[in-house]
Amino acid sequence: MNTPDHAFWTFALFHRKDWWTKAVVASMLPDVPFFISSVYFFLMYGMSMDVWVQAFESSWVKPFGFFSHSLVVAIPGLAIAFSLGKSKLYPYFYGWLVHIFTDIFTHVSDAQPVLWPLSDRRFPGLVSYWEPSYHGHEFTIVNLALQSLLAVYFFLAIRADFQKTYPVARTILFGFLCVYSLGSGLLFFLYGYVSTLALVLHFVAGVLFLSTAITVYDSKRRHEE
Repeated sequence: MNTPDHAFWTFALFHRKDWWTKAVVASMLPDVPFFISSVYFFLMYGMSMDVWVQAFESSWVKPFGFFSHSLVVAIPGLAIAFSLGKSKLYPYFYGWLVHIFTDIFTHVSDAQPVLWPLSDRRFPGLVSYWEPSYHGHEFTIVNLALQSLLAVYFFLAIRADFQKTYPVARTILFGFLCVYSLGSGLLFFLYGYVSTLALVLHFVAGVLFLSTAITVYDSKRRHEE
């Protein structure tokens, strides 16, 4: 999945928990090696889908990606945290595992070896989140349509709950994810990565989330004053 999608679905899964921000941050961290690689390749060779694939397949970034997408690393890590009673670490592992499991089902030719370092075997997913030959366009539309529907729910149904207990830092993170979703939709559209409908859905979900974040922030600030 795209990094914003990981963040969105982790938020959707854990938004009722006080620690959801930790899980959301952790859900994005496994892609940091590819982020760094992408920035480097874009600066060197320009922005295009082909360059993005080269950045993803770069030999120096692969070991970091293997580590951050490995169940053999994440699950024992969570088990150790449990055994030591480090409850503050649990949310980070939850977000990390959500990222790995969603990637298992949405990567085909670029599937990660989730049993690394015990095995380099890759397990192709059911669909690809980006490859047209593996239903990438259809998945993008369905995924974004579901996100847009949930964005309406979050905007209308739970905004009042956030106004009561939502710290400013969490609101800022929420708004960041909204802007991130909007920006990624525009970039992918420019790459020829998604259709016009997918771009529209990116904006629907992103604008609703951003509106919620701004409203919650303003409400909390007025309450504190």
